[in-house]
Amino acid sequence: PKELEVSFYEDETAFDLTGLVREQIILSLPSKPLCSPNCMGGEVHYESSTPTLGDLLRNALR
Repeated sequence: PKELEVSFYEDETAFDLTGLVREQIILSLPSKPLCSPNCMGGEVHYESSTPTLGDLLRNALR
C-alpha cells in the first residue's frame, strides 16, 4: 500500500508541501456550497419525454 511506503529527503533544509497544502485546501471546501446554512438547495424540475423502466412497470401492473 502507498501509505506504507518510506521515502527519504535528500535536502533536509527544504520540504515541498505544495501537494499536501493543496489537498487540505480542497478537502476543506464544502462539497455542496449553499447560500446559507439552512438553505435546502435549488429546485430542479426534470421531465423525461421517454418513459422510464419504473413508468413501464407501474403501467403494466395497473
